[in-house]
Amino acid sequence: MKSSLFFIVTLMLSLNLQAQQSLYVSGTIKNDKGQILTSATVFIDGSDRYTKTDADGNYRFNNLKAGAYTIAVSMIG
Repeated sequence: MKSSLFFIVTLMLSLNLQAQQSLYVSGTIKNDKGQILTSATVFIDGSDRYTKTDADGNYRFNNLKAGAYTIAVSMIG
């Protein structure tokens, strides 16, 4: 019984730790008039991670570690 309980608790802890490591940041980019911006480059300042907004102005960064991030946007045009 103790062996089964130990296995279940260990499994639950490992699932919990794995879930905490797969964080993401997402959002929608709009201009000052509230219009969505498609194909804008969104990047995490101080890193090499970047993405483009989709047709609805949405972006998402997956697999981030817990912490504070500065998100920057660049668009030509």
